[in-house]
Amino acid sequence: MKKQFFYFLSALLILITSCSKDENTNNNNNNNNTPGKGYVKFKLDGKEVLFDIVGTVWADSSGGIGAVTAAQSNGVSTFQLVLEGVDFTVGKSYSLVDENTLAFFIYTKDKAKPFTDIIFMEPDGPCSGSIKITKKKLSTYYYAFSGTFSGVALDDADNTHQITDGEIYDPKSE
Repeated sequence: MKKQFFYFLSALLILITSCSKDENTNNNNNNNNTPGKGYVKFKLDGKEVLFDIVGTVWADSSGGIGAVTAAQSNGVSTFQLVLEGVDFTVGKSYSLVDENTLAFFIYTKDKAKPFTDIIFMEPDGPCSGSIKITKKKLSTYYYAFSGTFSGVALDDADNTHQITDGEIYDPKSE
């Protein structure tokens, strides 16, 4: 059931992301670090990873569920994060490895290989991490949000990777 939810939510967020990119392209030609264009960025073992197509969504249903989907307009990597059972309070931090809240955290280096060459967080083992919500705003039927994150993740060979300076920015959260 969780896999079906994963695929449904992924498709939904891709649709949201597509619309978000079109709106931002038409209204603002700024770079990725200025208001008006969303992004997700973080350092993976010291190397910066940047996504410039981003969609966030948070809803009150099921005790609170929030998700981020990101892609690169000129790249092959994808990023997805889903938390369940959280209230997404601005200023509050949430665990990225709590089995009661983490649905999934996945960074895929090559979207053509979605089940290999991935970095993920899971509740058991050496993973650790948190996300802090910095902004949240109601946008039509759902909330958009921004935040910061960091942690230790695993790859498909069980090697650990440091994720630092993580930032999610959705201009709809302003």
